[in-house]
Amino acid sequence: MTLDRDAGETGARDPDAEVGGRPDSSVRQKERSMGAGFDPGAARGIKIDLTKLVIQPNVELFGHVTLVEGYAIPAYVGCHALVALRDTPGKTVAVLTSEQRLQSLLETALATGNLIAFLGHRLLNPPTPRGGTWSVEVYAIDGVILYNMT
Repeated sequence: MTLDRDAGETGARDPDAEVGGRPDSSVRQKERSMGAGFDPGAARGIKIDLTKLVIQPNVELFGHVTLVEGYAIPAYVGCHALVALRDTPGKTVAVLTSEQRLQSLLETALATGNLIAFLGHRLLNPPTPRGGTWSVEVYAIDGVILYNMT
């Protein structure tokens, strides 16, 4: 039990209270004292070189779906599709999604042959749902636009 100066005696545990004769969490106290920019990993001896982090920008690419493969395995539930890019003839990329609405649009594009645009970012180390390696660039997508240009 701790004494809260404003509320009197309470049963709530004060996070800064002593536990077993020692401060509860020196890391938590240090985080509070350092403010919002404090890196808790540094307090544990973990050093991260932020200059080595590569943030992949979102892109919008256009093309035609040539294959859709769905997965319902423990490691991954979703699908990938191969897209022949319109603006780079001869280049095919793969897109991954676990969103059923996007999968439905990819399947429709495969069935109709209509042009799509997909929005997402390139994965530098993409998952391989059934093992192996990718021989094409892989994008995690969060949007599909299906066109009807007739």
